[in-house]
Amino acid sequence: MPETLQCRVITPEGEVLNRRALSVRYPAHDGQVGILPNHAPMITLVGEGSLILRTPENRRWFLEMKGGFAEIRDNLLTILAVRTGDLIEQSAEAIERPLAEAKRELAKKDKP
Repeated sequence: MPETLQCRVITPEGEVLNRRALSVRYPAHDGQVGILPNHAPMITLVGEGSLILRTPENRRWFLEMKGGFAEIRDNLLTILAVRTGDLIEQSAEAIERPLAEAKRELAKKDKP
């Protein structure tokens, strides 16, 4: 199994995300930051934009964020975010499910 890191995103309302990741990209105050396993310790200001997390199962999770602080240390990325949007998963299954439902709906409408 490939090396991973743990990613946690916490807001004032509580924990939003806690997953193992192959890679994480998030917005810093001055651009995008990419994190891989065994990254050097670092603290950054979080900007506004999308966090993208890639899991060992090759799924991607997206989370809109605005403001906060991020720390990476010992393969643990902790982000204390001021505000986040909804957590969205992108996987083959997540894409195929709504597509299959839409095809069923279209098939129903095509029948006389």
